[in-house]
Amino acid sequence: MSGDQIGSDQQSEGYTLKKVLVGESIFEHAVRTNYPDAEIVRDKSSMIQDTSLDVIVFISPIKKYLGLVGEVSRSGKPVRVVSEV
Repeated sequence: MSGDQIGSDQQSEGYTLKKVLVGESIFEHAVRTNYPDAEIVRDKSSMIQDTSLDVIVFISPIKKYLGLVGEVSRSGKPVRVVSEV
């Protein structure tokens, strides 16, 4: 794995990809293909309220998720933003 990309092995830098929030079925297919062990969720509160999650990572396009990033941050859960330049 290089830089800030999440590898398809679901584990990086000591973290394991456990849940993925998806809104469109095309992304759900990609997640199921690349991260078969990750739980797919459609409700943001299931991620925010999950005490087993150490950090929530947002991947670009980040402008679309700025409100959600703020909501997660206000909840006290650590946030990491990975965005392509």
